[in-house]
Amino acid sequence: MMEEKKVAVIANFNCTFGDEASPMLSHFDDIIWPALKKSSENDDETLLSKNNGKKTKYFLENIELVKNEKDDFVLRGILVKSTKLEVKSKYTDTGLVQSDEEYPSAPYSIFLISLINHRMILVKNQKGSPTVSNFAQTIEKSLKRYIKYENKKKDKENKLPTPTVNVVPIPYKNKVVEEIKNANKVMQVTFRVYPTNKDISLSPALETFRAALENAGSNTGNINMNSPKKLDSVADYVVESRGTAETTIKIEDKYGNRKKLTDKDFTEEFYIKIDDAQSPNYVGERISLYANNKTEFNEASESHIEEYTSKKTLLEKIFKLNKGDEK
Repeated sequence: MMEEKKVAVIANFNCTFGDEASPMLSHFDDIIWPALKKSSENDDETLLSKNNGKKTKYFLENIELVKNEKDDFVLRGILVKSTKLEVKSKYTDTGLVQSDEEYPSAPYSIFLISLINHRMILVKNQKGSPTVSNFAQTIEKSLKRYIKYENKKKDKENKLPTPTVNVVPIPYKNKVVEEIKNANKVMQVTFRVYPTNKDISLSPALETFRAALENAGSNTGNINMNSPKKLDSVADYVVESRGTAETTIKIEDKYGNRKKLTDKDFTEEFYIKIDDAQSPNYVGERISLYANNKTEFNEASESHIEEYTSKKTLLEKIFKLNKGDEK
């Protein structure tokens, strides 16, 4: 099979635990790894993440802890969307005819999460493949179901904490400007701030507000800008968030229609050439090479590096056990 272009997007994977908003790596060994691994192996059907419809469900496959070309740890896997395609009409030699047929379909997306900075790349295999939003919902449900199951066996003092998952595509200024430049007016800009994995945005305003939330004992809060006129500055604020806050912009277009723009409208999709006939390891390595050439995928704070370094021995142990190097 020849190489095909696949759509990819880079996002910030925010996962914290409990009221203290402990970072993801603090519970990698007792929650993240076993929960996602069991979900991918279908050890317990309750770990499958289903949407409200009867014909579609999302589930994880091939969850692995691997090392990239820099010898850093990456969590890699596949998110599958199992669904049925309805065909209500066909066009034949005799013209348009009605039909009532269903065909099984399983479009998927491959994801890689850097454990240094929690940046992730999601690559869609085809049209209809799972999105970043689908990924966030599936991961959160898998974690919560695993925790609920495990906590039934634990006493009160040893129960696992509740996860908070926010996965936000990295914004790009040209996309923000493109979306708002033709608006008749921008009515409101909202930044929803939440706990992060020791991420630090480039926005002093967001960091000051996040510190105020922490001092007040609150994990989440909103910053609203009403009817801003300097749209270039608005674009700068969105870009400076670097995926550490959810952004919503309410606009009125030139026809008087009101629209709501969200993070998915502000990110750039790019293309990766992949040969589907190759092994999952080969495909994963190709994606990793592309990702490591993107500045947005490699940004890391000192806190990121410090946390990762403190957990590297533990990650190495899990890696070896997963590879069967230890008995």
